[in-house]
Amino acid sequence: MSSPGWPPPFGPTADAVALAENVGEVGPGWEYYPDFLVASRDGTSAPDFADYYPAMQGWFEGQRVP
Repeated sequence: MSSPGWPPPFGPTADAVALAENVGEVGPGWEYYPDFLVASRDGTSAPDFADYYPAMQGWFEGQRVP
């Protein structure tokens, strides 16, 4: 017997909908984590997440397609 919403939707369509709804929160991490990786490999100081979020939140939300 299954309950509503189970099994959860997966796949490109469900992922795209979830991403579009949260792009302002998720998008800055796409910029931060690669920069963090490069800093750790180069032995330099880690970037400050506050420089990415909420600082870049508005830019990512502006990329949302209606």
